[in-house]
Amino acid sequence: MGLRIAHNPLDGITNQYVAGLIYLYNSLLWIIGTKNTYTLFQNIVWKGGENEMLRKRLLLMSLALALVLTALTPAVALAAKPVPLEANGTITSITPGDVFPAGESGRWRVIERDITGNLSGDISGDFTMTYKANVELATQAGNLHGTLEAGESVLNVNGKIEPLDIVYYKPWDTYLPKLTISGHWNFLEGARGQGDFDASAIFVPTPEGHVAFIIASSFKLTGKWQP
Repeated sequence: MGLRIAHNPLDGITNQYVAGLIYLYNSLLWIIGTKNTYTLFQNIVWKGGENEMLRKRLLLMSLALALVLTALTPAVALAAKPVPLEANGTITSITPGDVFPAGESGRWRVIERDITGNLSGDISGDFTMTYKANVELATQAGNLHGTLEAGESVLNVNGKIEPLDIVYYKPWDTYLPKLTISGHWNFLEGARGQGDFDASAIFVPTPEGHVAFIIASSFKLTGKWQP
């Protein structure tokens, strides 16, 4: 059961505003289906006398609420729709980090290690990924957890370090170790969103097996975000 516009509109309030209020009310009535609510609303809005002031306040408050919701709805709808994110770059350095043996397990604890580089795309500029990990001594394989900072963006990263691979590097006609990392990221600061990352680096090792310098690399972020 819905309301209809009467022929005696309230003083200072046009039929258009009343019609809008009734439309909102009819929608509410259809959702909740409460006859008692209809009767109470009808008595307040259309009967005169002692309800005159309450009637005007109710209509003005409803109009103000409708205007606020109209202004906010486009922004809310836009913010609720993530868009694709992609950024590509290279790795410029990998620090040895703080590394300690994990007992006699044959694994090593990486307390802190930095990967630095640069990105271009939806996230651009220099970046630093600082992570900790628990890796096998022989292969350097293991899981990592850390953060990636690039400008005002701070991302939480969780990933996996693949076993070191020995690949043929044609420009030098030699074989070199290749580090491969992949995983998941989500924004902590700067925006909202999440996605995946993939990174790799072919490097010349030090006598201790650390990265002396990188000769080829890639770093890629993909996902969805709300800038």
